[in-house]
Parts: sequence; C-alpha cells; structure tokens
Amino acid sequence: MHGRRCLVPADAWYEWKTLGRFKQPYLIRRADRALVTFAAVGRRDPGRRPEVRALAIVTTAAGADVSGIHDRMPAVVAPEHRDAWLDAPGRRAASRCGAWSLRRPEPSRRSRSAR
Repeated sequence: MHGRRCLVPADAWYEWKTLGRFKQPYLIRRADRALVTFAAVGRRDPGRRPEVRALAIVTTAAGADVSGIHDRMPAVVAPEHRDAWLDAPGRRAASRCGAWSLRRPEPSRRSRSAR
C-alpha cells in the first residue's frame, strides 16, 4: 500500500445542523468565493485487481464561525502551508510543519447560508 498526503480544492462544502429529528444543510464558503484547500490522505494499491483507490478528507474541530452548525469541519490548509502539508513525513508532521496552525480560513473571509 502507498499512503500519500494530498490536497483537495473546493469552492464550498456542506455542514448539517441537527434540528430535532431533522437535519438542515448549510453551504459553507469564503465570502469572496475563493477556493479553499482541504488536507486529505489517499492511497492506492495497484497490486489488487481491480485497483483500489481511496481518499479521505481530514477533519478538525469546527472554528467559531461553523461551531454553531456542526462540531467539526474539513481541515483547511492555508496557501502558505500547502507545500509543508504535502512534503512533511511522519505522524507528527502536521504539527511540526505548522500545517495545522492555519488549517481554517479566517472567520472574516467565510460566509454561511442555509440551503
């Protein structure tokens, strides 16, 4: 198996708020509608037939601007930390390279809207 860090670009994502027995989706995006980059891990196993490919987006505790909707959110890697996320080896690499320190867009750059 080959494990790899990767980045997933997105212009928005949904978080779901539980309201009693129902769930309300909220579209989350930057106010300026710029792309964000999610931290992700992927793997592929070319030795298996059919070839197995998998991708998981890393999540983290929700920032103040999302915590009223959901308790977690995708880990967003700031542009200046993208190379560090991709290149850092080891289990504690994210904290050593600083990728986790700026994994969320600033609240002032984010807007949310019910859908």
